Amino acid sequence: MSQYLIFVLGWSGAPSPRKVTILQQEWEWANRQIADEFRAAFDGIEVKVVPEVMAPAYDLVVLPYLDDFLHEQPGGVPLYHQLYSEQDSWIMLYGLRHRKTEVMPASELLPYYNTCRRVSYCIRILRRLRLLGVVRRLQRWRLLA
Repeated sequence: MSQYLIFVLGWSGAPSPRKVTILQQEWEWANRQIADEFRAAFDGIEVKVVPEVMAPAYDLVVLPYLDDFLHEQPGGVPLYHQLYSEQDSWIMLYGLRHRKTEVMPASELLPYYNTCRRVSYCIRILRRLRLLGVVRRLQRWRLLA
């Protein structure tokens, strides 16, 4: 996984981090796993696991989530607003369950959150209208054509 972290950071255009702040989750195994992966991937890196993110004393902030970062706690809109105002920082949304990671500059976090919220809303409407199956079949058909 540590090579994957290097790849994801390079692919997104993020600089190699010197200070990483990981937002603490309630599961100790998750905190330890993410910190160990960063220490294995980058030599001489400073990794902190903190209960809440404060001031710009970091290069990369890791926001781990288990299921859905839109509703995950700790996290939420106040934190995303705070991180959005940081200009020189990068954000990594780290999915613990499916290993989905997204890396972006802090200034792109709030627009990303709003886009994901709109997509979730549209999917919820399609489910209520019982059209989600039709959309999935159309997407499969489009991929085959």
